Amino acid sequence: MATGGNTETVRRSLDHSFHANTVLCALNEQRIQEKFCDVVLEVEGRKIPAHRNVLAACSPYFDAMFGGNLAESRSSQVTLTEVSPEAVSKVIEYMYKGQVQVDPKHAEELLHVSDLFLITELKLECQDILQNMLDSNDAVQCLRIRNLAKIYNMTTLEEKAMTFVRQNFSEIAKREDILQTSIEDMRTLLSDDHLQVESEESILELILRWIQSDKTNREQYLTELVKLVRYGDVNKDFLSKVRMEDLVRESEECQLLIDDIMSKFRTELEAIPGMKTRGGRLKEVLMMAGGYLTSAAVRFPIQYSQAYVIEEGKWMGLPRLPSAQGAYGIAACHRQAYSVGGLFARPVGSRTTAIVSSVKAYRYDSLSNTWTQVADMNAPRAYPGVAACGGYVYAIGGLSSGGLHRNNTVERYSPKEDQWQHVASMNSARFSVATVVKDDRYIYCISGKETAVTTSQSVEVYDTETNRWRCLPRAPITFEEVPFAEVHPGDGMIHVYSIGQSECVFDPKSELWTVVSDGPIPHLPDSSVRRKAAVHVEKGVIHVWGGHDRNNSNTIYSNGFVYRDGTWTAMNAGGIATMSAAFCKLKLPVEFLRGLHGKQ
Repeated sequence: MATGGNTETVRRSLDHSFHANTVLCALNEQRIQEKFCDVVLEVEGRKIPAHRNVLAACSPYFDAMFGGNLAESRSSQVTLTEVSPEAVSKVIEYMYKGQVQVDPKHAEELLHVSDLFLITELKLECQDILQNMLDSNDAVQCLRIRNLAKIYNMTTLEEKAMTFVRQNFSEIAKREDILQTSIEDMRTLLSDDHLQVESEESILELILRWIQSDKTNREQYLTELVKLVRYGDVNKDFLSKVRMEDLVRESEECQLLIDDIMSKFRTELEAIPGMKTRGGRLKEVLMMAGGYLTSAAVRFPIQYSQAYVIEEGKWMGLPRLPSAQGAYGIAACHRQAYSVGGLFARPVGSRTTAIVSSVKAYRYDSLSNTWTQVADMNAPRAYPGVAACGGYVYAIGGLSSGGLHRNNTVERYSPKEDQWQHVASMNSARFSVATVVKDDRYIYCISGKETAVTTSQSVEVYDTETNRWRCLPRAPITFEEVPFAEVHPGDGMIHVYSIGQSECVFDPKSELWTVVSDGPIPHLPDSSVRRKAAVHVEKGVIHVWGGHDRNNSNTIYSNGFVYRDGTWTAMNAGGIATMSAAFCKLKLPVEFLRGLHGKQ
C-alpha cells in the first residue's frame, strides 16, 4: 500500500484497429457453419442463413425490415423474389467480409441486388465494372448498359454509356447485333443530334436493315423512323435508290415523304426543324496547330489551331494549344492527334531569349475537342519525325540544343501509361524526316535534313516488334527538299513525292525503287519554292499550306494549294500565315466546327 506523496493513475488507450475485422471474420465463420443464425433468406428454393444484426447494420433495406412492424420483423425466414440466389449470396458475403469477387458476366445481377439492399459501395463497384464493359464490338451490350444505368439512376454511367455509343456509332451501326435493338432504343439513337455518323445515308441504310430483319413486327415503324433522318445532309441520288426499295414502295406514306423531300433544295431542308445536318456528322479535316509567325523580322511560335474541312474547302477554328509551339511533329493515333517537340523561346535575363528544343508533347482529343499536355519526352527534339504504329507514338530524330545538333535517337510514347521510353536509334542522324507506317508494324524513314541546306537521301526501316533498324537502298533521285510519302492503298507501295521532281515508288517486298515516268510534279502555281510548309498526302492528293520562301525566310505564306490528277488548284483562304507547322488528318463532328471561322 502506497503511503505519502502524490499518486497518479496512469491510463492507457487500447487501440486494436483490426478488432472489428476479426469480429466480422468470426461472424462470417459462424454464418458458414450456421451457428447463432437467426434469419434465413429464401431465394428460388435455396436457403441462405445469416444474422439479423449484420444484415441490418450493412443494409438500410434490412434495417427497415427488421426494425419495423412488417411481418418479416417477427419471422425467422424472409422470401426474396426477382433476384438470383447467386447474386444474393455474393452480396451477403460482401456484408460480412467487405470484399467480393465480381464476375463481369454477373455484374447486372449483383447491381440489381445491391440496389435493392441499398448498399451504395457495392452498387458503385458494379457501375465501374459495367463502364469497363462498354465495347463498340457489342452494340446490344452498350445500349443495355445505358438502359440499366437509367433504370438504377446511375447518372454518371448513363451519360458515359450514351457518350460511348454516340462516339462509336459509325462502328456500332455496321454490326449485326444492332439489329436486335428495340424500337425504343432506335428512336432514342436516331433522334440524337450528337450521334457521330460518317454519313446520314448510313442512318437510312440502318433503318432498312433493322426493319428487314423482322419485317412482320417492324414495318409499322418505317415512316416514323424515316422521319428522323437529317435530309439536309442526304444525297438526292441515294434517296432515289431508297425510294425504289421494296419496303418503301410498299408504304404510300413513306413514298410521299421522300417525294416531298426530293422536291426541295438542300437550303430549304436545312431550314426545316429536325432536318438540319446532325451535330455529330463526321467530317474529314486537316488539323494544323501552332507554327511560327514573323513580325519585324522576329520569328515567334503561336498557339492557334485550325482545321481545313476537306469536303467543303473551309477553314474552321479549333481550341488553342496549351502553349505556343512550332517546329513540331504530329501524328494521329486512336482518334487523337499528338503534337510532339518543337522550338520555343526561353527568357534569359531581362532582354535576351534563348531558342530551346522542347520536350513537350500535347494531345488533341477528337472526342472531346480539347488539348491536354501529356508526359514530357526524355530528350528535347525540334522537327522530329513522328509516326503512330501499333498503338504507340514514335518521336524520331530531330534537333536538340536549340536546333543546333541533329540526333538519331528514338523514343516511344504509350498513351495507356502516359510514358515515353527510348527504343533503338536510327543509323543516321536527321531531322524533318518523312515517315510512313506499313502493316501497323514497320516505320519507314525517308530523307530528312542533315543540315539546314543539305537534304539526306538515306532510307531506313524500323521493325517495332524486333526493335531493330535496317538501312535500305537510297532514293533514286537527289531530293532538293524533304519529300513527303505515303503507303498508297491502291498498290501497297511507298510513294514519295517532291514538288518539281519525279515521283518515286519503293516496293517493300523487293526493296527496289522505280521512278514514275510521267514527268515531274509541277511547281506551285505562284512559282514559289517553299520550305517548312504544312503538307499532307493521301492517294496521290497533296495539300500544301504556308511555309516560308526558300530565298527569303522572312516571307511566310498565308495560302496553299491542292494537287490532284496532275493539276494544282488554290485552297480557300482563311488559314493562318505560318511556317514550321504540320497537318494531321482527323474526323471531327460538325458541332466542333460550327461558328468557329478564323483564329481562335
